Amino acid sequence: MILVVGGTGRLGSRLTGELVRRGASVRVMARGESQPFPRKNVDGVELVRGTLASGKDCGRAVAGCSHVVFAASGFGLKRGGNPRSVDRDGALRVIDAASRAGVEHVVMMSMHGAAPDAPLDFLRMKYAAEEALKGLGHGMDSNPDGSEP
Repeated sequence: MILVVGGTGRLGSRLTGELVRRGASVRVMARGESQPFPRKNVDGVELVRGTLASGKDCGRAVAGCSHVVFAASGFGLKRGGNPRSVDRDGALRVIDAASRAGVEHVVMMSMHGAAPDAPLDFLRMKYAAEEALKGLGHGMDSNPDGSEP
């Protein structure tokens, strides 16, 4: 099972569709506030409504998953989150839950320019999440520019 965190958003919904098209079992975690949350599971996608502010929700979402893709973003949200609460703190909760659950591989969707001294808070928060993910070692992937490691 592959968990796509932020799976109803612009990037996450496209990724979810492609994974399903390729025959993967997919679970989507989303708040259901910025995009409509489907009322029932569709096309082989298991839906989990949850918030990145809750370690319990994150734990419930990753349970039984072999892979996690973090595609959520707090950039530009009008309510319910910001880069600090989503891109850093929320990502850290998902990374922690994935580590505790024995998830094999976590992919962090980041942004070119993520750095500790980046001019935008969004990029600094992405960097913090990348560093936390790198610190876990084996099976965790943070490669924002797509180059080969």
